[in-house]
Amino acid sequence: MITQNIYSFDWPLENPVIVSQFASPQNGQFSKGIYFSGTGMVHAIENGKVIYTNSELPFSSSLPKPLGNMVIIEHSNGYRSIYGNFEKSPFLDENVFSGDVIGYVQSNDSGLYLSLIDIELGKVIQPLLLLPSSADNIKPVLNYVLIEDQNKSSKLTRNGILSDGYKIIKLSTWDLTPGTRVHLLPYKITAYLNGSVLSDITFSGLVSKDGEVVLDQNNMPSVVDLFDENGLIILGREYLSPGENELEIIVKDYFSNTLTQVFPFKVRY
Repeated sequence: MITQNIYSFDWPLENPVIVSQFASPQNGQFSKGIYFSGTGMVHAIENGKVIYTNSELPFSSSLPKPLGNMVIIEHSNGYRSIYGNFEKSPFLDENVFSGDVIGYVQSNDSGLYLSLIDIELGKVIQPLLLLPSSADNIKPVLNYVLIEDQNKSSKLTRNGILSDGYKIIKLSTWDLTPGTRVHLLPYKITAYLNGSVLSDITFSGLVSKDGEVVLDQNNMPSVVDLFDENGLIILGREYLSPGENELEIIVKDYFSNTLTQVFPFKVRY
């Protein structure tokens, strides 16, 4: 399936393979960009003005921590692109054009880093929403649902039986990079418990709230609100009442491939 993006920049590498996804948990924080494997020339994704080239970057809540050799380009459409983890970077003119070589990656170890900032809105954007469309017909994978309470945790099965009470519902799911076995964070996850929305998560942007980076959606969850220590996605904490119950989970990737799974289960006293 082909995705149609809002605004199409160019890919920074000739054969891009994503190995780490935007908003993934990294060292207790959301990742503010995506990482690519592969080597070779790094290209500017759009016409713009080079506003920064260095390996030293002052800390800012809207910018990533230093990533080796870095280039920051400001574009006329209100976006700023940040490139990191260069092996080396050539001398750059102040103005660059889409496709100009702005650096080289010579090792797969670190991987090229790309981040996009919407200057006007003051938020970090998922780059895949603005990069060219790609062909991908692989559905996301739902590995398992975990039900936790104070006493134990167990994987939810279809037609399984649970005890009543407050439970934390967690999810193991991922999207596969075509042609690889790399597990990436999906784009959107929606869960319904007995027809009511349990969780609705979209990994499209990050903003700063009270000095903390949070997901750009109504409830503004932080990384610890969304992920446990093992990287499982926390869907919510709910009271499970005795009787017949149903959990429906819908997982989408950035190319609109959708996986839906329904778990009917019983709750006993």
